[in-house]
Amino acid sequence: MARTRRPWSRFETIGSIAAIVVGIAAICVSTYQAHIMRTEIRASIWPAIQVGGFISAHPQGTSIGMRVTNVGVGPAMVERVRVYVGDEFIASFNDLVKTAPEGGNHSFDTIRGRIMASGETATPFAFEYPGRSYDDLVETFQYYGDHMRFEVCYCSSLNECWVRDLDNHRPKPVKDCSAAPSSDL
Repeated sequence: MARTRRPWSRFETIGSIAAIVVGIAAICVSTYQAHIMRTEIRASIWPAIQVGGFISAHPQGTSIGMRVTNVGVGPAMVERVRVYVGDEFIASFNDLVKTAPEGGNHSFDTIRGRIMASGETATPFAFEYPGRSYDDLVETFQYYGDHMRFEVCYCSSLNECWVRDLDNHRPKPVKDCSAAPSSDL
């Protein structure tokens, strides 16, 4: 018996193909929107650590130290700090004090393990030399400027991590901050 063709079967086929095309398009649009949302979330909580040394000459004396500031929009979880003077790894503040000129007042503020809010600044270490001018300490400042390396590894609340150092280039993305060693600063 010969098969009779129904007039609406062609429309059913075209309708099915159209539904498949619309479904694929909806999946593509949803995937793209999810990508944009992830990018917006990352940008809205992105921490950006800046590391910088300072030298301050004032009537009472001269100060030298290091500042770390979160200039990003989200909190920075500081996981690791590394300090080197020359080729020597500085494991503690006491080791750092041994490299400094005598006669100064020394202070430090531990930033490892700290969650730094957006806009927060910390001074991991500072040396204050009362009654000494910048000219008295210029060789020390030059030595530190030429030989000190200071590196901070920090993560966002999404567990994306970066390393920032004194070179002030863009933060370098890293898988995590667990690599040893770390200074106590």
